[in-house]
Amino acid sequence: MIQRIVSAALRMPLMVLAAALLIVVVGLAAYKELDIEAYPNPVPPLVEVITQPPGWSAEETERYVTVPLEIGLSGMPGLEHIRSQSLFALSDVKCYFDWKTEYTDAKQEVINRIQFVQLPTGLQAELSPWNAIGEVFRYRVVGKGYTLKDLKTAEDWILERQFKQVQGVIDVTSYGGETKEYHVEVDPFRLRGHGVSLNQLTSAIQNSNQNVGGDRLFMGEQSYDVRGIGLLGSRNSAERDIESIVVAAQKGTPVRVRDVADVDIGHAPRLGIVGYDDEPDIVQGIVLMRYGGETQPTLVGSTRRSTTSGRTTSCRRAWTSSPITTAARS
Repeated sequence: MIQRIVSAALRMPLMVLAAALLIVVVGLAAYKELDIEAYPNPVPPLVEVITQPPGWSAEETERYVTVPLEIGLSGMPGLEHIRSQSLFALSDVKCYFDWKTEYTDAKQEVINRIQFVQLPTGLQAELSPWNAIGEVFRYRVVGKGYTLKDLKTAEDWILERQFKQVQGVIDVTSYGGETKEYHVEVDPFRLRGHGVSLNQLTSAIQNSNQNVGGDRLFMGEQSYDVRGIGLLGSRNSAERDIESIVVAAQKGTPVRVRDVADVDIGHAPRLGIVGYDDEPDIVQGIVLMRYGGETQPTLVGSTRRSTTSGRTTSCRRAWTSSPITTAARS
């Protein structure tokens, strides 16, 4: 049999070559459409329930939040087991279902059950977007002359919003950098000297950071929309706006924030840093694909988003003069 095959191949070399080329072409086409993940997570449907009781200890969170959720979520169709952890100001309950259960059905079942779980006043359990996800795109944000605070701001307000619009992306996680914050450093002596309480100061800042819509003002055949611009930083710098907020009035004289406190720009407390090669502190992001998503279209869409944003560019293309860029690795 083997001799006949070899003899036929020797008699028709062109046909053998054509068949080999056809196999190569078909194989490349199949490989291109093959759904391959660099970091797969092949597990059955998982639904995660997150609750954040502010300032609660781990023991209180376990007793009043985690345990009631575990009891209320038990007995769902297709549920195999529940795992949970209670930390300071965080309750994390994971519901693992069997392979026969569809993820959408499991998610809807959890939503239905949560409505009947009695939690303490002011607490709301929410479903996390995380489940059996896959990492399809990693990148770091770089920019010459920009601080870690600037890069982190671009990551939070530009890149994450761009990536989340891609079909198949469930979430984007970022690491490193400094999260920008406006700090109001209150001087207790100045506060007491003006007869103002800390609650008054806090309420004044909260109430001043909003726009207010009014009615229409008709003048002849024209009308004008009346509205009050109150968002901090909408016209001037946010620091100046915060300093100008009126907290109280003492005998007709306004007491402003700058009279009782100092305002500056800072960052949230850092719990860690991210390093890359010889760079000790960078801003990094990971694009996560939803459960059951297609890898190739999601990866292509993420790459395009990283190149079409007005202030970003991908390392797949030549470096441009964009002020903030993303160095990507898929």
